[in-house]
Amino acid sequence: MSQRFIAVGPLFVTLWLLLGALAPCSGGKSPARRNHQKGRVMQTALDDRTIAVLAKAELVLIGQIEKVEDSPRLWSGRILAFQSVHYLVERVLKSELFAKTPGQSAKISVRHLLVQGARTVDAAEPRLVADLFQPGQRLLLLLKSDADGLRTLDADRAVLLADAETVKAVERSLGNK
Repeated sequence: MSQRFIAVGPLFVTLWLLLGALAPCSGGKSPARRNHQKGRVMQTALDDRTIAVLAKAELVLIGQIEKVEDSPRLWSGRILAFQSVHYLVERVLKSELFAKTPGQSAKISVRHLLVQGARTVDAAEPRLVADLFQPGQRLLLLLKSDADGLRTLDADRAVLLADAETVKAVERSLGNK
């Protein structure tokens, strides 16, 4: 059995890594094949996939929406597309970030991935669901930080309504009381 090696340049490797990094955004499925079910984000029970995302989050908090920025009018694909939302932090449930930065402001800006078919985005247009992302709305956010600031950890499971039942379930999952 002979082995073949293909010489590839740094551009090919970069593209291959970038495309591999985008695969988790769509759950390994092409966006066109995913079914958008309006209101799925409004669940209160934590399923196994959401608990897995919760475990990976660097920051879990309850935030109240202050302002939703305009959409970039494009879906994530080969380039990640985000829509920013400004929150007033009401309560931090898990933090690997704020402990390192004492005196952190109670206001944050979060970039939400715009992945077609995700439950936090509009079914027809590349923007966040207008019914959910309104000033005054309280949301439970599962976040991570990157070079550009805070972003949702997952396009589909990193935003939940901050109702009492969901908050208690998240606290139990995190081991908080």
